Amino acid sequence: MGIAHNKGILYFCAYGRGVLKVKLLDFTVSDFYCPRYYVNFGCGVTLSKSNLCVCDQETDEILLFDLSANILWKFVDKNLLLTPGNVTSDANGNIYVLGLASYNVVFISADGKHSRQLLCREDGIENVVGTHYGKDRKVLKVVNIFGNVIIYNCP
Repeated sequence: MGIAHNKGILYFCAYGRGVLKVKLLDFTVSDFYCPRYYVNFGCGVTLSKSNLCVCDQETDEILLFDLSANILWKFVDKNLLLTPGNVTSDANGNIYVLGLASYNVVFISADGKHSRQLLCREDGIENVVGTHYGKDRKVLKVVNIFGNVIIYNCP
């Protein structure tokens, strides 16, 4: 559920493994983040400035790593976000996460200290499969399995 690219390295979630990285120069594969448990759900990844954001569906955690795999911050609020799925970020490093079981889109500030719900089920957030932040127009796009797109103008 996501792939990120930075300076010749791809980051992605691999079923049963966690987040892996592949050097495109020689196609070597190595572990980036391996959770304490077997990954039987997906995880979303995105680059946020020069950091990697990972959504962990098993623990409902959002983790921000530097590119040396050090955790910079961890966000979890089970009253706000359940089963985080696809994730994207804006030019300021803010994070936007799909809550697959909470049927919402959650904004998390770049420092991980502030969060709020942006969109919910009443706005059409159901059966969602992807999200993307358009940095040029400052809009968040969310798509569901039926091909319907919700566009949210970000401040």
